[in-house]
Amino acid sequence: MALVMLDERQIELLRRARDLIDELLETLEVASDAELMQGIKEAEEDIGASRIRGYYEMIKKLKEVIEI
Repeated sequence: MALVMLDERQIELLRRARDLIDELLETLEVASDAELMQGIKEAEEDIGASRIRGYYEMIKKLKEVIEI
């Protein structure tokens, strides 16, 4: 078995390639999950229809409902 020496640039390119492959695998995993994709679609529809609340608005509403 031959030993291969890589310079820093080549090592960094391999790291970036590995990271891109990891991201691609995560994307494929999400895309193949029908239930998760349906949830994302519904969330996008909620955003488009302004059926969402901001963080501070949600905290204010929680304080109205329960004592925090």
